[in-house]
Amino acid sequence: MPQNRKLKEPERTARLVLKKHSAVIQMSNVVTGVQRKAWNVLLYYAREALRQDEARRIFEVPLGEVYRWTGIETTDWTKLKKALLALMNVIVEVNLLGKDREAWEAFVLLPSVGIQGGIVRFELAERLRQVLLHPRMYAPLDLGVLRGLRGKYAIALYELARDYVGAQIPEMSLDEFRKLMGLAPHEYSRFDNLLQRVLEPAVREVNEVTDLELSYTLFRDPRTRRWASIRFSVRRKGEGIVSEDILIAFDRALEHGFVPPPEGLSLPKVLWAFSAGDDPARVADFLRAALDPGIANPIGFVRSKLQAPPAERLEPLLYMDGLPPDLEEALWQAFAFQIRVPPDWRERCGRGVLTPDFVSSLFERLVLAHQAREVRNGDDVVLEFLPLSSRKPPDFVTRLLLPHLGADAQVVKAPAT
Repeated sequence: MPQNRKLKEPERTARLVLKKHSAVIQMSNVVTGVQRKAWNVLLYYAREALRQDEARRIFEVPLGEVYRWTGIETTDWTKLKKALLALMNVIVEVNLLGKDREAWEAFVLLPSVGIQGGIVRFELAERLRQVLLHPRMYAPLDLGVLRGLRGKYAIALYELARDYVGAQIPEMSLDEFRKLMGLAPHEYSRFDNLLQRVLEPAVREVNEVTDLELSYTLFRDPRTRRWASIRFSVRRKGEGIVSEDILIAFDRALEHGFVPPPEGLSLPKVLWAFSAGDDPARVADFLRAALDPGIANPIGFVRSKLQAPPAERLEPLLYMDGLPPDLEEALWQAFAFQIRVPPDWRERCGRGVLTPDFVSSLFERLVLAHQAREVRNGDDVVLEFLPLSSRKPPDFVTRLLLPHLGADAQVVKAPAT
């Protein structure tokens, strides 16, 4: 079985991580979800540029990257333009919970922005450039995770939760919570509406979509007995699960034809099943039987058949749609095919009826299925692919990438079969 080697996590275009200053996270949420996503993309590229040149004043982002990480359709030019224009009119109050005691309180989100030749060019306030470059306190925000969130309240709540992973989120008044969510005084003024329309949907979406588990406790005012404050608790999903658990189960799933998982089963659920002490061949039979349309609870069915069920600490796998980043990274390091390609590999693969955009869309499907990723370090580009159950790379590699690039595609690593 492949060895678990801890390597430095690479920079990759399939996963952008923004180190966002705590004070900027704790801002009044007066923007829409799409606008907040767009702003995060701009902040990521601005910070990368400032690391190269601290005096930089004008920043650039490829237009395609803004579309990609906001989830806006590439044909919806009007929606993107409106989102960016709206950011120019937003003044936000920051640091609402006082995690950073700096004296500044408000600024314009986006002083100027323009789009020309497929490039978004923009400016940021001087104070914001300073905290982007030297954030004493920050939360690492995965823009891929944020892209999967749809509700503006869930996005704001996820950013807050990421800011306090490993620490206690301070108890806040419901007025402070409303401000963090960007609610006007007249919006959801009744507590039951706030609970049903804002709080519960946001917590539910964070728990279903992201790598975090969020819970909350409400407190009453002792005099009026009205609900007055809230305290959130956060933890990473999968705490207690070690990479060795995942690598062993993934190897068994590969061997028995469950990578990628069949429709109706997520990869974490498949890995949970193959973590059992039963013969992996029997586990595979149970999983196939569980996919019968007549079985309402496939995992309950599998659990009832196992003689040596997985350890209790692996139960969180049953509530995940995807693996936490550290466990997913362990899979990539142990099992991925790595192929070094030219920086313009999309254009060079786009021949005849295969346009570069079509090649990109094929690759993006694999990225979204967690079967591929692109790792860039300057002009050095490596494409990584998780194997299929045949222990071979996807057809994208064997039928498109390698034949079109020829000697310009160098296999850096091919896992043992």
